[in-house]
Amino acid sequence: MARDAVPSPPGSIGARISGNGRTFKQFPPLSKGGRGDSLTVEHLGKILVSLGVLLIVVGLVLWLVADKLSWVGRLPGDIRIARPGFRFYAPLMTSLFLSVGLTLALWLCNRFFR
Repeated sequence: MARDAVPSPPGSIGARISGNGRTFKQFPPLSKGGRGDSLTVEHLGKILVSLGVLLIVVGLVLWLVADKLSWVGRLPGDIRIARPGFRFYAPLMTSLFLSVGLTLALWLCNRFFR
């Protein structure tokens, strides 16, 4: 059961390993050093801590301005059905509004911080 390394096509990562009629893609391991553009465990830890701090800051800001955001979830297009013993709520327009807002924000971040 010998495996032969087949060169991968240009632009792909790693080498393709074929054996038993199947082809598997082998990815290089994460490097332990800080050389190159590979992701290290230390760098991953910094990213996770930064995302945690960002999440706490966003949560605090939303908590402080919650009274000014009372319209969220009450837009026209949000579906509410309330009957005795049954409640259904589908915030369709609120989800659409948040999706467009986050898409624009991430697009702007990608455009200006590249």
